[in-house]
Amino acid sequence: MDINKQLVPVKNIAAIDLGSNSFHMIVAQLINKRFQIISRHKKRVHLASGLDNNKILSEEAMERGLDCLRLFAERIKDFEYKNVRIAATYTLREAKNAHVFITKAKKIFPYDIEVLPGIEEARLIYLGVLFGQTNKEKRLVVDIGGGSTELILGQGNDPKYTTSKNMGCVNLTQKFFKKNNIDQKHINKAILYVEQELESISLRYQRVGWNHTIGCSGTVKIIREVINHYKFEKDIISLPAMEFILNKVSKFSNIDEIDIKGLTPERKPVFLSGLIILIGIFKSLQIKNMSYSDSALREGLIYEMDPTFQKKDIRFNTVSEISKQYNVDLVQVRLISQTLQYILERCSLFLEGFKKQEMINILHWATKLHEIGLNINYSGYHKHSFYITQNTPMPGFNKEVQDVLSLLIRWHRKSIKLDLNTIEKFHFFPAPSILQSLKIFRLAIVLNGTRLSYNLDNLAFKCDQNSMHIEFKKDWIEKHKLIESDLIQEQEYWSQYGFNLILTYL
Repeated sequence: MDINKQLVPVKNIAAIDLGSNSFHMIVAQLINKRFQIISRHKKRVHLASGLDNNKILSEEAMERGLDCLRLFAERIKDFEYKNVRIAATYTLREAKNAHVFITKAKKIFPYDIEVLPGIEEARLIYLGVLFGQTNKEKRLVVDIGGGSTELILGQGNDPKYTTSKNMGCVNLTQKFFKKNNIDQKHINKAILYVEQELESISLRYQRVGWNHTIGCSGTVKIIREVINHYKFEKDIISLPAMEFILNKVSKFSNIDEIDIKGLTPERKPVFLSGLIILIGIFKSLQIKNMSYSDSALREGLIYEMDPTFQKKDIRFNTVSEISKQYNVDLVQVRLISQTLQYILERCSLFLEGFKKQEMINILHWATKLHEIGLNINYSGYHKHSFYITQNTPMPGFNKEVQDVLSLLIRWHRKSIKLDLNTIEKFHFFPAPSILQSLKIFRLAIVLNGTRLSYNLDNLAFKCDQNSMHIEFKKDWIEKHKLIESDLIQEQEYWSQYGFNLILTYL
């Protein structure tokens, strides 16, 4: 028997979660269309403690994170680019100088770091908890991190309601227990603060209801382990059990002095705040008990990484739902998309492989969303469209992709006052590619300014990084003087960036 014929193809995959308190990595193999986790790695970096009041991340905190990435890099140095996914959460989402850390990390890791919006983090956490499950029941998933807390209400694989609150065990400690002193007054204030933060969602969540509450990640895990050391139902987190633990903790005068069964030294600094957040969640949502899941964000990243597990890119559904909500003119969308594709087939985006397709996707999503601001007011509608796109929760989108999409929409018409420093901070897409994409997008819109269909064969395109040459059939341009006028105006707009738009009539 030929042994080689019996070998099953194996794909190595890694997912890394750059959390506020710890960095985590899981390594898995895809064998026979099934994921098998083969190793887990974790290192505390205390990233959030390096974020100051001005949301600037300290050099010391960055270096702790980079040291961890150097260790992770050794484990996955031979992995293909497409098989590694890295997601950053609260601290890098909030840090104004996150791009500095990401630039340094790029020198250690040849992989891109996705900064996740809170709602996208919540969605992936939910998928991670369901990793490998087929149960269709309604469930509430709770993840308490160092900088934020996510609450997701869903059924089966569908996260119906996702919430991300900027309260985690690190920043709650800084807010109420800054000097590590423990007193009942601050404990009560902290619990009330949590309940107030959840006031906006508690009634809606309770009205929808759920059958099972699941907690995940380190905070919930250590609370469960501490409860297991006392006379309560094993592996079940309940409000009476947590209040019993809180009563024991409150007898200590300082966080450093806390000495209770099951509490590890590394979790001691944030245990009280994590316990308070979970108590506040239980009270606000009237939860009776909670179980624990070892799976969370990292498993959610892996779940979406392989096409075998992807039914459809969720981002297409997200964009369609938003365009439907704002009654977008789908006929105009189709005209612009056809022109856009016609230009793209003739003009390179200076991108290769995955990133090229990503930029093309973004351009087509922009055609569906650039007019959503018309529902507010025609005057300056591009600004309204930008604001909506920038601030609407968009499942499936990481922060940079949503930012690039918003940028294209903001500058798709009128004068261009684009800050080049802004686009130079992006990491997925180089600045020249974004500028080239914006030019093509604007042209596709200008060429459909009359909102009437025509034969695209009347136009020919040639382009490079610094110029675009458009040839028109003379009899066609004679019938489209308005488009010609808009193109001449477009020449002016682009000249300030050293880009030539050349019009020729045949």
